[in-house]
Amino acid sequence: MAFQEFFKKNFVLVIGITLPVVMMIAFMVIAENTRRNIVAPEYDFLFTGRSYSDGSRDSYAQYFSIKKGQLQVKITKKDQRHFNPLRLYHYEATSKTIREVKFDLPADIKIADMKKDETATFTLPEFDAKKFNTETKSKDGYVFMKHGYHRNGFIINEFFGTGRNRNNKIYLEKNDRRYKIDIPENRIYSREFVAWIEK
Repeated sequence: MAFQEFFKKNFVLVIGITLPVVMMIAFMVIAENTRRNIVAPEYDFLFTGRSYSDGSRDSYAQYFSIKKGQLQVKITKKDQRHFNPLRLYHYEATSKTIREVKFDLPADIKIADMKKDETATFTLPEFDAKKFNTETKSKDGYVFMKHGYHRNGFIINEFFGTGRNRNNKIYLEKNDRRYKIDIPENRIYSREFVAWIEK
């Protein structure tokens, strides 16, 4: 009875407090359902980044690019060891997962024999037969979002923190809708798109 009296006397106050909360929850449910209904990307892609938990130190820097239709790795000898070196990552559309592309230097490249700032290039056999597309948009309409987080502009998402893409997630965008990909284990920063893999 006391509650009913309080509600009658403070009807406007109660509505003013509860309505925004109900609207926030409704918007969150709609946003989540929209994300779930998005069609998964059809194509694999490659991107580079650095890991917060990477404790390795290399005496050379490495870079990745597509040259003459092939994935090229370029290394540059340094006189100091690099902390958190650049890594290559591969999103596999069939399994919807991200993996680090690990490899050894070719036997004919001897870092110890190289001079400071001397470079060497090579390709990775597992990608030699692949066809790459370096356009920012894939053939199925997705765009890689390079930044560590993304704000979508909605106050509700700023309030709950759902409008930010933290470093353990990758987002692809298509027609103002985002497809989320979880990054296993390590958080990745300084991300740069390399190419879509078309076959």
